Amino acid sequence: MKNYETVLILLWITLPSKGFQSQTVALEIDENRLVDYSSPEWRAPGDSAANLTKGNKSNLQRTVYKKDDQKANSDTSFRRNTFKIDITSHWLYRNALVFSYERVTKPNQSFAISGGYQQFPHVGSFGENIDVDKEKDATGYKIGGEYRFYLKKENKYSAPRGVYLGPYFTYLAFKNGRTIKVDNEGTVEEATLDSKLGVLNIGVQLGYQFVLNDRWTIDLIFVGPSVSNYYANLKLDGNFTFDPEDVQNEILADLIDRFPALEDLLTDKEIDSNGKVNSWAYGYRYQFLIGYHFGRKKK
Repeated sequence: MKNYETVLILLWITLPSKGFQSQTVALEIDENRLVDYSSPEWRAPGDSAANLTKGNKSNLQRTVYKKDDQKANSDTSFRRNTFKIDITSHWLYRNALVFSYERVTKPNQSFAISGGYQQFPHVGSFGENIDVDKEKDATGYKIGGEYRFYLKKENKYSAPRGVYLGPYFTYLAFKNGRTIKVDNEGTVEEATLDSKLGVLNIGVQLGYQFVLNDRWTIDLIFVGPSVSNYYANLKLDGNFTFDPEDVQNEILADLIDRFPALEDLLTDKEIDSNGKVNSWAYGYRYQFLIGYHFGRKKK
């Protein structure tokens, strides 16, 4: 996957010092850029940069090979923290503001937590016979957590940059109060609909995170299959003559048509006598976040 080749040149220099001891200077040539591995952060135990001189080079030997196991990023600062804004929630839901915080725990691992406010999308009607007159209130939230393993063999840089894989969970909750008008065989009747919806996702995700100028991040989750639990509670109140279960199931059918992601989950499901439905099914996650990368620089 890499379009570059790293070359190491080992220079054996005979120094004009006591015992004519030899020292080794390792230089990396990577895309026309020279890095001195005799610097303190790269020097092996026992090496001394002070003993490296421009002495006799008559014993110069060269060894050339591909460098496949060196993945560390030696020329950027090491910042452990990233604060992000979830752009996907803003696209999918109304009045959404969800944040995420990622913390690097090891050179190729990190954990992240997320949370924020979001409302269920606005619904003007539920099918042909049910209209939403007004909404009394609309609230909701999202929380989640994940652990990431940044793949060493695929990434040139350390976390939090590059390809990652790991488990995650999210929980979404919505609560809405609406006044609806139901056409009951030509007679319009009014009722109050209180609805609650909860979604729990437990799964595994694959994504890629870009780090720009060692400060800004673009985090993309491409694949995120999950096992999901969907819970819905629809409650009707008021003076009406229609069958509440028929209206509740009509509302559920309209939600399936409006949000196709619910189709596989709720097809052939019906609201029980208490206005509830609870089901497990397979889910899916994709996400787009923009973040700010910060922390103390690596010395």
